[in-house]
Amino acid sequence: MVYTTRSWQIIDYELFEVPPRWLFLRLETDDGLVGWGEPVVEGRAKTVRTAAEELGDDYEYTESIHPIGRLGTPADVAGLAAFLVSDDATFVTGESILIDGGRSQVMQDDVYLDYRRE
Repeated sequence: MVYTTRSWQIIDYELFEVPPRWLFLRLETDDGLVGWGEPVVEGRAKTVRTAAEELGDDYEYTESIHPIGRLGTPADVAGLAAFLVSDDATFVTGESILIDGGRSQVMQDDVYLDYRRE
């Protein structure tokens, strides 16, 4: 899989999971550049693991009360990772960015209330 940016191509990448919920991305480009992406802190994303293990029968309910009306997807996380390795993010350093669609601002794991504004 080859991803093209403005001036180089990503030819190899590795993703490392660092507990509790951080991801580090190592990239290698066609001109030999090797770089490490900023940590990405994932909120509750819609994956098979989340749906089956954490939510079970409450999946649809949990999705319905989420501030933006859905759970995050791996593509939501990948979008931030792609931005952080792009030329547009050259001035971003030392940041942990939470990707949770606003959930951490209004919800608690142990109390499910509908905080969405209609």
